[in-house]
Amino acid sequence: MSLTNEKNPYLGVKNEANHATAQADRLLKKMNATAPAPVAPKDRLIDFRRVHELVGSKCQTGHCARALYRKGLIRGVALNQRTIRYSEASVLALVAGGAS
Repeated sequence: MSLTNEKNPYLGVKNEANHATAQADRLLKKMNATAPAPVAPKDRLIDFRRVHELVGSKCQTGHCARALYRKGLIRGVALNQRTIRYSEASVLALVAGGAS
């Protein structure tokens, strides 16, 4: 019996790539069948008042939160020219000691 038997796809150098692909496919199917998909934590958008609560600022205007956004310390989403909402996860990361 030769190593290049066409009836058995797992024999021979010629079919080695197909064998590796088939093994990878079986492994992925097995993983998908047994493990649930990882759930990414949801990031909420918050206004400047909540930013000040989390940071501990006494500022009553949005200027301090906007300054943190402009410096790149927190992520923000500009809804229009006057309204910006900030990423709660980035604010919490800033409070924890690291920037986003």
